[in-house]
Amino acid sequence: MLAVTAAVIGFDIVAGQWITHGTAAAQSPFDNVPELDGELLLDNGARASMSTDRGQIVTRIPAAVLRPGSATDIQKMIQFCCQRGIPVSARGDGHATHGQSLTDGLAIETRSLTAIHEMSDDHVVVDPGIFWGDLAVATYNARRRTPPVITTITKLTVGGTLSVGGAGANVHFGLQTDNVLELDIVDGTGTLRTCSATRNRDLFEAVLGGLGQFGVIVRATIPLIPAPTRVREWRFNYISNADHVTDTRLFTLRGELDEVHSEWLPGSTGPVRLVTVAKYFEPGAEPDGGHYLRGGTVPGVLAIQEDYDWLPYLLRSDALVDPFSNLGYDQLLKPWFDVMLPDSVAAEFIAAEFPEWTPEIMGLGVIDLKTVRRSRVSNPMFRLPDPDGSDIYHTLSVLRTSLHPGPDPAYVEYWLTRNRQMYERARALGGVRYAADSQDFTTADWAAEYGDRWPELVARKRRYDPESILGIGVDMFAGA
Repeated sequence: MLAVTAAVIGFDIVAGQWITHGTAAAQSPFDNVPELDGELLLDNGARASMSTDRGQIVTRIPAAVLRPGSATDIQKMIQFCCQRGIPVSARGDGHATHGQSLTDGLAIETRSLTAIHEMSDDHVVVDPGIFWGDLAVATYNARRRTPPVITTITKLTVGGTLSVGGAGANVHFGLQTDNVLELDIVDGTGTLRTCSATRNRDLFEAVLGGLGQFGVIVRATIPLIPAPTRVREWRFNYISNADHVTDTRLFTLRGELDEVHSEWLPGSTGPVRLVTVAKYFEPGAEPDGGHYLRGGTVPGVLAIQEDYDWLPYLLRSDALVDPFSNLGYDQLLKPWFDVMLPDSVAAEFIAAEFPEWTPEIMGLGVIDLKTVRRSRVSNPMFRLPDPDGSDIYHTLSVLRTSLHPGPDPAYVEYWLTRNRQMYERARALGGVRYAADSQDFTTADWAAEYGDRWPELVARKRRYDPESILGIGVDMFAGA
């Protein structure tokens, strides 16, 4: 079904608008838009709904919105756009904060594709628009299985996080991009390609964490592992940043616990520093905190202990975050800052950059630290911090918000400037950007981060998106 506000026959790349039969008499017609299973929308409401993202900082109104009814719809429309030089961006939940998924051409709303096509004990095949939380619930209820890595906030799409990285609290399995068996991709020419570690590997590596630059994920095969029945969680409160990071390192490298997650919450008298660790278990085999928490700078007996069933534990962060949407959180400005830091400099960087952590600075936001083992990151094209002899690195996310809805150009400019300054200092310490945040990045910045791999990345871009129509919101290859 092709549903539009008027019958569409083409796109005017000069005027930047789609041509209908009502305007065709006055303008040169283009090729007919192909028949679709889903909808192609031109109305102002649909276009406005895809014009901004979680950050509420960048606005870019698409000329049209595709709500695909099938992967074939995406293939047809990318072919159509490639022939006419029309930019295309795919968007899941729009969780990035600086226009990464926005376009003034065709916006593909992947949330209309949420099917689970196949499930067994060791894998599941899914559409790109399904939320990780919904996938985890389905695999647990059907098979008592789970994807190896689930993001803390589970209302993020499979296609979205696989295009960025996808860090969770689990310390055993790397990133979500390290836990993919196979992808179906529509590249920038509209060609449907199946890729994996053994088939079209160059595309597989480029797309995973590739920020939508090489193709649109239309199907993913994710491994499954046995899910636990219960989870025991312990929470520690820290006085110093150094002890906070020291224990995060200890609990991760020892490898006995299943999850390690660190946070800083703004408080009226200073930051509240938390480390939360967890161990999965079966009833009758409850884990001993005295053993698993030994050796920390804070005695284990001071930890707050709580037990959960698996699914409530997995979804607990969504239950905490969802009420904020009803309080206007979605309309607040969010100039987030994300950086991946070498283990040896994390505590130093955090202490230097954030001496104050007041609600006036952070708004409704928090600071989050996820620790990842380098040896579990398998994609050679994924950027990592400079090596420092440690098997771990830290992804620091400063999830600040404004106190009031925007627009507020002065607030945005201040924090974009601060973000850039922090990035430069992190880069000097060997850090690299985790690109869901708010920064004005140039092609030269990307080339510097990829280093020796940059020429190969440019070659893959030319191979799979020769007209450079994909992912213009990232601005990675302008002039490359």
